[in-house]
Amino acid sequence: MKKFLALLLLLPSFAFAQQYTRATIRHRADSFLLAYTRHDILQHSKWVTGTGVNSIYTYTNRKGKLKYTMLPWEDSTYTTGNFAGVKVWYEVTYPYPKCAIADTIRTHIIIDLDGQLELNHTPDISVIPDYVWENDSCKGSR
Repeated sequence: MKKFLALLLLLPSFAFAQQYTRATIRHRADSFLLAYTRHDILQHSKWVTGTGVNSIYTYTNRKGKLKYTMLPWEDSTYTTGNFAGVKVWYEVTYPYPKCAIADTIRTHIIIDLDGQLELNHTPDISVIPDYVWENDSCKGSR
């Protein structure tokens, strides 16, 4: 009987069990960025989710309404409510000395995650020039 009562008391906490820490979100987003790019590009990517619009995630509250709020500042703090999704922004500043006219690639890549921290859609990596993927000089590229 005591076990049943304890389970009954814990039941409301299971209803909103889909919460994540900032560190978990970052780890998952980093793994997707690495899957679509290369390790050296990930090393030159800065996670800019932390200021302004770049730090907002969505969740549903107890009444089922979709809400928006800031990601927790601490890596170990959990998100609020039932996590619905987040867009993680990466600022890429990739040095590329093989190209004299464009020796640094500066762009943003967005990883859009759903409530289960899976990709909503493929990230747009077309912002990184083909000559970088081919590890070639930029001569003849436009």
